[in-house]
Amino acid sequence: RPGSEDRAPAGAKILAKSLFDLTAADLEGFEAVVSAFGTPFDQPERVKEHVLAAKHLISVFKDLPKTRIIFIGGAGSLYTDESQTSTILDGMPEFLKNGVPGAAKEALELFRESNVNWSFFSPAYTFDSKGARSGSYTLGGDVKILNRVGKSYISYADAAIALVDEAETGAHTGKRFTAVSGDPYFRDMEQYFNIERYMFSRAGCWLGLKIDDPRYGKGALTLSTSRGMRTHRRPDGVDLFRIYPTYEGKRVPFAVHQ
Repeated sequence: RPGSEDRAPAGAKILAKSLFDLTAADLEGFEAVVSAFGTPFDQPERVKEHVLAAKHLISVFKDLPKTRIIFIGGAGSLYTDESQTSTILDGMPEFLKNGVPGAAKEALELFRESNVNWSFFSPAYTFDSKGARSGSYTLGGDVKILNRVGKSYISYADAAIALVDEAETGAHTGKRFTAVSGDPYFRDMEQYFNIERYMFSRAGCWLGLKIDDPRYGKGALTLSTSRGMRTHRRPDGVDLFRIYPTYEGKRVPFAVHQ
């Protein structure tokens, strides 16, 4: 992008040119090209530029059959589950359906209908520009995937790794793919775990999870049992089991969302 030349590594060859002015001659000789085109969500008048960008790139890459275009789109077009009956976009408010997420979905359909050499990347629902680099990721296809703590999340840094790997392997040529950051635990981020408000009950007794302090890093999460209003404890006076997350063999602070 014009004006961002100083962000390139030393010695890199730079072509400062608008995407809409690119020609096949500009890109001849490349094995793969990644399009990271985007517009701000607070500029709705520019939404259709995503579709125009896809149309222009398709017209350019028709003359570059040996060069693959990897287009970064959005998560909105991902199916919510394996039944593939509804997408993330279906559950979004109208202004987003008519905004960037909707335009990105339209761009995906344009690539699917084209005869160019393409791949389409749908990042996770939370695409974190300031997120940590875990150095690993998990891949998916047309369906939203979650990391080990149940989040659809990827940092820009981990997405960059996934995109470079895709450029090198061509594993999703002619396909859409998605990814989530592979390691959900980062030392510089607070960790939250979701639990359901559910207890196993039988003949007046219940067995369930209990936390004595909801503040981050303060509470003790335990598996407890009770009959009536009396909590049954082991002879040493504690609840049945204490539960806590660990990382590299050490306990880590956490909180629980109910």
